[in-house]
Amino acid sequence: MKKEIYKIVAFMFGAIALMMINACKKPVPTPYINYGLYKLVATIQQDSAVLPLSTNGVGHFEGIYDASLKMLNYDITWTGLDSSVSSINLYGGAPADSNTLGLVTRNLFNSTAVSSDRRQTDSISGYITGLSALSDTEVDNLKNNRTYIVLSTRLNKNGEIRGRIVVDSTYK
Repeated sequence: MKKEIYKIVAFMFGAIALMMINACKKPVPTPYINYGLYKLVATIQQDSAVLPLSTNGVGHFEGIYDASLKMLNYDITWTGLDSSVSSINLYGGAPADSNTLGLVTRNLFNSTAVSSDRRQTDSISGYITGLSALSDTEVDNLKNNRTYIVLSTRLNKNGEIRGRIVVDSTYK
């Protein structure tokens, strides 16, 4: 009888210890993608251009896409271009393993964006920020890493620097 009581008590202590260990575990962080937010990034450089140029120009694209609003909030910076920026275009539909551009889906520089800040755009270095509503096709291309951003300049109308926009899977 005592042996059985000891077994029951030992089992209860073990069960309590196991519950305490499980209660102390930290929850696994859930990526914002589960909440409909996608962080998008791109390094924009000359060696990514379809016809690479000899330029020191570089840029960076960073954006947050909110699926519930179908809105893209973006920041684009650049420096070292050969001349002033004339257009900043998004090209969609190009497969990830392709060096083609696909179709122009949006000009962010002369944008029909809901709002945008285009200060310092008349120089070889600058930035723009904006908020733009996206079509279902544009969203599909962005989510599946099939969108390029191309900065064209007064001297390089076909694009001086380019980069593929990808979903940042580390965004939490």
